[in-house]
Amino acid sequence: MRSLSVLIPVLFVLTATSAGVRAAQTVAGTRGASVQSAVINFTELAAKEAGAAARGVSEPAPYVHDRPRLPAPNVVPGAEDGASAPPAGSRTSAGSRAPTWPGAAFLALPDNNTSIPPDTNGAVGPTHLMVTCNTQVRIQQRDGTVLSTVGLSTFWASTGNPSVFDPKVLYDPFADRWMFTATANARSANSSVMIGVSQTSDPTGNWNLFRIDADGANQVWADFPTIGFNNKWIAVSANMFTLSGDSFGRCNLWVFDKNGLYTQNQANFTLFQDNTGGATLNPALTYDNSENTLFVLDVFNTSNLRISTVTGSVDAEVYTTGTDFANSPQSWGFAAPGFADFLPQMGTASKIDAGDHRLRNTVYRNGSLWTAHTVFLPPGAVTRAAIQWWEVNPATGAVLQRGRLEDATNTKHFAYPSIAVNQNDDMMIGYSRFGADQFASANYAMRLAADGANTLRQDTVFKEGEAPYFKTFGGSRNRWGDYSNTVVDPVNDDDIWAIQEYAGTPSGGFDRWSTFWGMVDLGTPAGSATAQITSELTLQAVVNVPFVYNATATGTPPITITYTPADFATLAGIGLSAASEVLSGTPNTVGVFNITLQADNTGAGGGIDSQNIELTVLEDTDADGQADAFDPDDDNDGFPDDLEDAFGTDSLDASDTPFGGAPAGDGILDASRLQKIQIKLTFNKANADLIAMKGALPVPDGFDVAGQEIAIFFGGVVKVFTLDPEGNFKDDFDSFKVKVKASQGVVLAQEAKFTAKLAKQDFQTDLADEGLANGNIDKEKEVEAVVVFAGTVLSGNQLIDYVAKQDKSGKGKLIARFGGDTQ
Repeated sequence: MRSLSVLIPVLFVLTATSAGVRAAQTVAGTRGASVQSAVINFTELAAKEAGAAARGVSEPAPYVHDRPRLPAPNVVPGAEDGASAPPAGSRTSAGSRAPTWPGAAFLALPDNNTSIPPDTNGAVGPTHLMVTCNTQVRIQQRDGTVLSTVGLSTFWASTGNPSVFDPKVLYDPFADRWMFTATANARSANSSVMIGVSQTSDPTGNWNLFRIDADGANQVWADFPTIGFNNKWIAVSANMFTLSGDSFGRCNLWVFDKNGLYTQNQANFTLFQDNTGGATLNPALTYDNSENTLFVLDVFNTSNLRISTVTGSVDAEVYTTGTDFANSPQSWGFAAPGFADFLPQMGTASKIDAGDHRLRNTVYRNGSLWTAHTVFLPPGAVTRAAIQWWEVNPATGAVLQRGRLEDATNTKHFAYPSIAVNQNDDMMIGYSRFGADQFASANYAMRLAADGANTLRQDTVFKEGEAPYFKTFGGSRNRWGDYSNTVVDPVNDDDIWAIQEYAGTPSGGFDRWSTFWGMVDLGTPAGSATAQITSELTLQAVVNVPFVYNATATGTPPITITYTPADFATLAGIGLSAASEVLSGTPNTVGVFNITLQADNTGAGGGIDSQNIELTVLEDTDADGQADAFDPDDDNDGFPDDLEDAFGTDSLDASDTPFGGAPAGDGILDASRLQKIQIKLTFNKANADLIAMKGALPVPDGFDVAGQEIAIFFGGVVKVFTLDPEGNFKDDFDSFKVKVKASQGVVLAQEAKFTAKLAKQDFQTDLADEGLANGNIDKEKEVEAVVVFAGTVLSGNQLIDYVAKQDKSGKGKLIARFGGDTQ
């Protein structure tokens, strides 16, 4: 984990014209080439990495990429009267086309707990999807089937084992190739920019990879790459920060010969070092293969976008900054106050980092530049994050359209947008949504070309958040983003996909981010799709524990989701309330309750779907937040129910325990006491399983080992032993040994070493509830372990790493080992 620097924002002082922006300037370029190259095969690389994992090669340590702050731009006063922004929830005519959601929706890449933020990005090809995050690179079929996954740094390792971050991937529909960029070796004289292209249309095959020295003078390092292309060039830009102090220095723009990358296996480029006042340059994704100018867009201040251009011929490029500016009559704030975590979420006071107002992608389509970015409103007294989108004439700077997705009540916040525009000028923005009444979700909003100018259709959830999210790995910010991606489907140049981040389900003692694919089908269906409720209708809650349920539905937008008003009195009587699609509260009554849910899209030509929800509120005897039905220790006395059942004591009575009364103490079974666990489950051979462990146990003064009972509970396996005078137990299946030291015949308080071996048995059924099963193999799993000894209960959740070796029939052998610190 990297240490986090304290950064002081520096104010840019801009030389201004009467219009408040700089005149055009030409920046000189220098020729260069990659310092290292390699050819890799993605499928072979994934197989090798999987083999290394099977051999127990450890994953990288958790990594925090601490995004350095850009200087505060000139703050340009402007009206903030909402004149050109549509009111929240506005609707316009759908024209002759009816978008269908979801055309596709499935998991992209989950959090493997090795990096924050994920830097979510992905691209869509004719037969594949490709996901690039700070953790891994994944290739899927278009139905979500996972084909191959490799670590991000593993993908680039052949170029010199760089430490890679900030990945971005694109599909080029004109050349039927994939392009991939990233930066590497942060805050280092070895800072690098990575560029790779697939050799064919198949991303699972061969790739040409190149590493570029980010700064030959070794004074600055590269961060936050952006990428764009046209018919001649692939351009990559990065913000450059000083090695000492992380001060922003300039932007670099590398303009590569596209044909040389694709066909000559070489990465020759012209480098432009831009210190004319911009930051986070966005080369446009140019979806007009006859357009010879590569446009570059950036946020110049809190009221203007700056347009720049790359022109000329390959190897003799001309970069001109500020060829025009797009002005907004409404200004905005560029970041949250004090750069503090700003975005609220349900279930916790911890907020999420909102980033700043920089652009994340720009599209050139049918003669216009389109882009979107997070803005902070109102300027000077920020209370909310919103998304601002633009359509700009690149030749004149004229703003053809501009709008905002915002909630003036400050209830919902929107951030980390990306934009796509299809052949018909239909536009979609993908982003994450935040609020104190929801978990962070993946959302989209769109407009059809026939819709009224400056308007967006409704904000739509395509993947709900699943839990609160707080994850810093010891850093100072609860990071999110930094990217998302929204792209047009190359199969028909019509449908639009988005890959977005949402708050996943916690696992292994950590909150988890996750990423999700969603696609809007923009074909022309025979009729509008009627709303259909897609969320679960059989729900469980626990009495006196906060509960939230987000209802979802598919169909042609807009869809209104409501709960039947007649149910409101019933809900209030048990501590719940319903608003829009969310049912929430703290249930105060045990029982089964029926609630009516309705999804209505008749306004879009659809219909109404009405369904009954059955909510079961479960008892929690010991008030520990876990329902009795799922609580391993219902009376909260330190003895798991299975263990008490084995001893014949009452699992609902804390005073009735296996050792006659409450235990003498309750310790933590940590790495100092439980030092090793090993499990072998042989699924195709009876009576061949093994559980072995070793560690140390507390021994009180004057301890007599003879006749002492010891109980072990591990993931549902229960064993009780009676020790002989030497501290041993052994039969045909189990053995246990504890070594108690005495000084001059007197036993003093100590931690006595022990070993246990449970062998030649079948444990699969007992361990199945912990997920240790042949058909449910994850990378790691938490398993509860309890040891009762000398009147003391030692308990904790043990993190187990394991791999499975399976034969062709699906049966095989699972090997697990104690993986580290306990929770």
